[in-house]
Amino acid sequence: RECPDAAPDLPEDIDYPENPEQPEEKEPEEELYNFEDYADNYED
Repeated sequence: RECPDAAPDLPEDIDYPENPEQPEEKEPEEELYNFEDYADNYED
């Protein structure tokens, strides 16, 4: 973690920050709410 050379060597280290689940967890409710609202509006 301290060495930058170890970051690319370790896939776990890159998977952690580059994980798409991390940013998605930032506000999953907002995205889910928006999606439902959009579907409701489209169906109406």
